[in-house]
Amino acid sequence: MLMLVADGFLGEDWRDVVDVMAMIGVAATFLALIIAIIQIRRTTKTAEAARNAAISTRTDLAENLRLSDLTSAVRRISEIKHSLKAGQYQVASLRLDDLRELLVQVGASHDPSAGEIFGKALSKVSSLQKALDGRGDDSIEPFDLVKANSWLVEVSDVLIRFATEARMQTGEPNVRA
Repeated sequence: MLMLVADGFLGEDWRDVVDVMAMIGVAATFLALIIAIIQIRRTTKTAEAARNAAISTRTDLAENLRLSDLTSAVRRISEIKHSLKAGQYQVASLRLDDLRELLVQVGASHDPSAGEIFGKALSKVSSLQKALDGRGDDSIEPFDLVKANSWLVEVSDVLIRFATEARMQTGEPNVRA
């Protein structure tokens, strides 16, 4: 079609120039297509890398949040022990409730194999709270401070073990009891 226009508009001596320009246009179009394909592939690789970075960041954030919750739970146990030794049973009961909520939250965020371990810890905390609140429990009559401390140490040991494992995964130093 370009030739038809060129035939009527330009003279015979321009025909070779038009042919060369047409060939350059085809080559430029082909080159542009190759460049576009290369850019699309690079963009795809960049998008994939960004997606992987987002997934990694989300995983790291979840691990750090879990670690923070474990550390908070260990701190709550220390507060509970202190409150019990000071005879502040209402404060201890409130902290036991906080600890119970943290255990549920942390237990739900761990893999299912840890569920049984967190379930036992949660059961001990619930029993302590019931006994402390005066509701009674067959395992603690009516309230045994030594038994309560022993159970709190067991729960603390479980939490410290999980916190240590989480810190090893994130590369942070070990948690202190």
